[in-house]
Amino acid sequence: SLRILWHLIQAELAALVLLAGCNLLFKRRGGIVVIHLGVGLLMFCELLVARTAVEEQMQIMEGKTVNFARDIRQVELVFEDTSDPNFVDFVAIPEELLQNESVITNEQLPFAVTPIEYLRNSTLSDKTQPNRTNPATAGVGKELIANRMRPVAGTDGGAVNVAAAYVRIAPKDNPTEGDVYMLSQLMGDGELFQGRRVDEPEKITSVDGKNYNVYLRYRRNYKPYAVTLKNVVAETYKGVPTPRDYASYITLAKEGQEPVDSKIWMNNPMRYAGETFYQQSYSRDRFGEWTTLQVVANVGWMVPYVACMIVATGMMGHFGGTLSRFLNRYYRTQDPNLPATAALPEKA
Repeated sequence: SLRILWHLIQAELAALVLLAGCNLLFKRRGGIVVIHLGVGLLMFCELLVARTAVEEQMQIMEGKTVNFARDIRQVELVFEDTSDPNFVDFVAIPEELLQNESVITNEQLPFAVTPIEYLRNSTLSDKTQPNRTNPATAGVGKELIANRMRPVAGTDGGAVNVAAAYVRIAPKDNPTEGDVYMLSQLMGDGELFQGRRVDEPEKITSVDGKNYNVYLRYRRNYKPYAVTLKNVVAETYKGVPTPRDYASYITLAKEGQEPVDSKIWMNNPMRYAGETFYQQSYSRDRFGEWTTLQVVANVGWMVPYVACMIVATGMMGHFGGTLSRFLNRYYRTQDPNLPATAALPEKA
């Protein structure tokens, strides 16, 4: 809070200098110019945020530790090499490539991946659906089928898309000959959508004998720190189960630095290393209590405050100048002998 106050004081000093310069250049219109400059800065901030701001979510179960955040607006197809029990190596294919039915190869993967069908939003049902062919030839897709659903809109009350995809995994030298797998976020993000303790990947064995876990899930951005949820508290309104307040007690640990203990609750975020952690939601399932933290990286988070200070200074400058000229004319009409540049009479 004190840091924000100090930034606001600096912004006000800069706004006063800007007002003085505009008064010298534009005379009585200086305040209006400053107002427009503040509004222009606010519009520039919106463009900056749209282009650079990153919003992610951390879902943490009480007592657990995570070192990544999810971007729930993007999906990725992940191949996780499980051959080394002490080290996990994975390759992530972005959503953009899954929307194109072209062969995908990577030097770290011993096989080729070809998207057959991508469903931005879907639901799973039994494969015995009438008039519906099942493209899957291996894996869980032999028992379940993915059905296309209307993509979620912004007016759907906070609902999110649940993606699914049919992909062919085949040798690189013959990418058209291989098994087709059905992959769904209901398994890849099972702990989010189905209240499971862990996600349930599709398991495959490649031509070189290595075992891979395959996930279709929200894109994960791994952090240089880890967050442990020590306790999460939800206060409800009396007599109803509706939560009134959430609070998360966390420990943030980064290698080579002292752990940081913090409390995050509604309208009281934590700022760390250029990121802001907001308390977003709370949930409970059969495994325990969960908290959802919104993690925002926004380099222009102070710009709206600065813009508002500039606009307020411009309004006060314009109002002060207009009031001064009005009072000057008023007193000259009361006493015609006063010169046009005379000072205002002091009150008795």
